[in-house]
Amino acid sequence: MKIGDRVKFLNDTGGGIITRFLEPDKVLVKIEEGFEVPTMLNQLIPDSDEKQDLYHEKKNAPKSNSLGEMALIRNPGDNSMIEMKPVKKNSGKVYLAFTHEGNPFNTITSFINDTNYNIYYVVGIRKMEQQLFKYSGSLEPNTKVILGPYKILHPDEPTIFSVQYIGYKKGYYNPIEPVNYYLEINTRKLVDCEYEDKNDFFDEPASVFEINPDNSIAYIDHLKNDNMRRIIIQKEDKDDNKNNDKYRTKSDIVEVDLHIHEIVEDHAGLTDGEILDLQLKRFETVLDSAMHKKIKKIVFIHGVGQGRLKYEIARILDKKYPDLKYQDASFREYGYGATMVLL
Repeated sequence: MKIGDRVKFLNDTGGGIITRFLEPDKVLVKIEEGFEVPTMLNQLIPDSDEKQDLYHEKKNAPKSNSLGEMALIRNPGDNSMIEMKPVKKNSGKVYLAFTHEGNPFNTITSFINDTNYNIYYVVGIRKMEQQLFKYSGSLEPNTKVILGPYKILHPDEPTIFSVQYIGYKKGYYNPIEPVNYYLEINTRKLVDCEYEDKNDFFDEPASVFEINPDNSIAYIDHLKNDNMRRIIIQKEDKDDNKNNDKYRTKSDIVEVDLHIHEIVEDHAGLTDGEILDLQLKRFETVLDSAMHKKIKKIVFIHGVGQGRLKYEIARILDKKYPDLKYQDASFREYGYGATMVLL
């Protein structure tokens, strides 16, 4: 082997061009990202692929990123200082996608990595100025993964997804900036399949949204109230003060009634499972809001019934809010159908 030969690493991915001999059996190999890597000759094999000129560059052209920053590292071969390529912006494309399984309210969420980097990702939903964790994992380059089902309960409310990811390569690579991105989707259009189109990632039409690292937040098709077709109309008080008076007792304990007729105006036709989902949705929404407002005590009135709602509330508190304490509310005031949460 001689200077200028293109080689591959025997026990690692990638390769480069021999630029200099450090010792009779040790050379510097310049890889695609611009680093010169000291390597033993017995750890290299000839690369029969078409040669690429990675070595000859304009010596007077400084390397910099969009901010004009450069970095120097010490060459392990001769202790001299050499330039290191700075962190650059992610130029690949990542997507969040949705497909349906018959029922338009039942979607399957997928994460697509259309870059040459491995990715660590976290996907959540923005609620009450906080993040509700949904999915996380790692994904290899140019692949996609099914994150899981996502059931739409409130089609006339926007859905904001939070997507964070870090790209990396195995072995030596030039780092890219981490991505922190918010995607707001018109949920009604998602249900009505208005976003669906042919694409390169699925055999059938799908709703595919690009996670654009050049923008910190994207708002897609803001809701227009005059065009909304409401299926379930939630009760909302126009005056926050009236709402507080409605749910606050003299002892300064906030009360929330989770009976279905207090959540939706018309629940005819809803299954028991759908009713339970709406009640638990109201429970978590109110609880998150109470925590944000630093309320000390809140009573959720769920009734006695078969005990399913009470059980699910306790399960959510144990799993998602392990730091919160809860107990049965006053039997004298609420009977046996209420749970008090201490914030």
